[in-house]
Formats: sequence, C-alpha cells, structure tokens
Amino acid sequence: MELLAELRKHILNSPLKIKADNLLTFANDGQITSHQGDLNAHFSIRYDAKIIVTDYTDHADMLFFIVLQWLAANNANHETTPIRFNADIIDHKTADVELILTLEENVGANLVEGGMQLVHNGVKPIDICPLSATNWELYIHPDPDPVASWVEAGE
Repeated sequence: MELLAELRKHILNSPLKIKADNLLTFANDGQITSHQGDLNAHFSIRYDAKIIVTDYTDHADMLFFIVLQWLAANNANHETTPIRFNADIIDHKTADVELILTLEENVGANLVEGGMQLVHNGVKPIDICPLSATNWELYIHPDPDPVASWVEAGE
C-alpha cells in the first residue's frame, strides 16, 4: 500500500499544515488480482483508501484540490468522480473530514539472480506550486480574499 503512504506524505507536505496526529489513513476492502501466466507473476492491489483529517479548520475545497492533484498524477485508473467524503461538523470553524477513494497499485514480479524482485508502480512527485511558482495563493470565488497561501521554503 505504497500509494496510500505517499498520499499521506503529500497531504502532510502540502500548504494545509495538517499535523501527522490529525491525519489517519486506512486501507479497506482490499483485493488482489493475479496477472500470472507462464512467465508472469505480476499482480495488482486495489483498495479503498480512507483518509480522515481531524479538527480540520481550512476550507474543504483546499483538501479536495490537494488530493485530486495527487490522484491525477499517481492513480491513472481513477474514475471521474474518485472521491467520496463524510464530514462531522464540530463547530462553525472545525470539522472532521473523511475522504474515501479507490487506489490501485500494479506490482511487477521480476526474476533476478537469487530470487524475485517485487516492484511497485512509481509515484510521481507533484509540484504543489503551479507553474513552479515560489509563492501562490488559493481563492474560492466569489470571495476576494485568499483562503490559503504558499511560500516556498527559503523565501
């Protein structure tokens, strides 16, 4: 479940400033599909990734954007509506947000000297700042004030 671990890392490194203690991740309803043939031991892992952000205080659109950005680059088989969600509204500023999305990982089983090597499909790094910008702001129309800003480290 390398994709789920990488998605978790992507969320923690995002401008959302979510703390690790507030980010819970689970893999549910997993399924393994064998692609074995005469000389093939490859397989796929497909599961529902459940991501829970507790005590979330930012706009939900920001969390959705960060996850969709990563998903488009790293889960090519995703559906056009890949994320389901639930929210527990704690007060007018805070919520617990649960995202559920299906992830699929292809695992190659390659014969090497002395045994087999299992290789997961690679995770593509995502540039959170569009167009390699070092500073950017996120607006949610029609509000003229930014809901988030990002300044690259060292700026």
